[in-house]
Amino acid sequence: MARLPHARLAFALRRCATPDGDDRRLVVVCRIYCIGAASGRMSRHYAGPGSVESPQDAAIPTMPGGGTSCDDRMVPRATTVNPARSTHASEVIDGLLAVSRVLVALTAQSMAQLDAEVTLVQYRALVILADGPCRSGDLAAELGIAPSTATRLCDRMVARDLMRRFRRASDRRASWLALTPRGRDLVGAIMRQRRAAIARYARRIPPENSEALSKLLLAFLEAAGEVPQSEWWRRWRQSDRIPADAVSA
Repeated sequence: MARLPHARLAFALRRCATPDGDDRRLVVVCRIYCIGAASGRMSRHYAGPGSVESPQDAAIPTMPGGGTSCDDRMVPRATTVNPARSTHASEVIDGLLAVSRVLVALTAQSMAQLDAEVTLVQYRALVILADGPCRSGDLAAELGIAPSTATRLCDRMVARDLMRRFRRASDRRASWLALTPRGRDLVGAIMRQRRAAIARYARRIPPENSEALSKLLLAFLEAAGEVPQSEWWRRWRQSDRIPADAVSA
């Protein structure tokens, strides 16, 4: 989760807000985390760029007069926004954006310390494949780049024995990508290096705030569709395996 667009953060935070609408707890723990950090598949499950409404919200038709249709009855749509709630949500979003800057910096430092010789975009591509093989077109979509750009990126990764290409007997037209053992090991080494760096900052957070912070982060990751770390590592260990129906590229 190296880059988190503002609108996507807003959507995820709305989903992990407390049921009673009180965002103060989120603001407090986010500030604590930012202070501690200051002294990067979010991957693939967010709403579309620029969207801050959930699919359910978008599906409700708006009727003339500002209402919605529901069982042939007019239900007025709320037109007022609680200023305090809006301020709290904005502070949480800004805090998480600040945290993302710290994490991106730690990723770059970890890559430099390991002399990985890959760019952040190339590393992101490797991390996506750590979740399992995927089509080259899907990888381009995940990275938000043109298919031709993704092809050139993967050409370099294949030449360095970090990725491999193959086709599947069930779909010979699509080109698939997977990590090689070398690529898998590189991703694992950078992840461990990043964890050690994050741990140094985490130890500065007062113990009495750790539980609240943990709950906030787990709620945010669940809203974002990110898998738990134990599941991520399980998939990483198998990421250099190719399907049984794989054929030569």
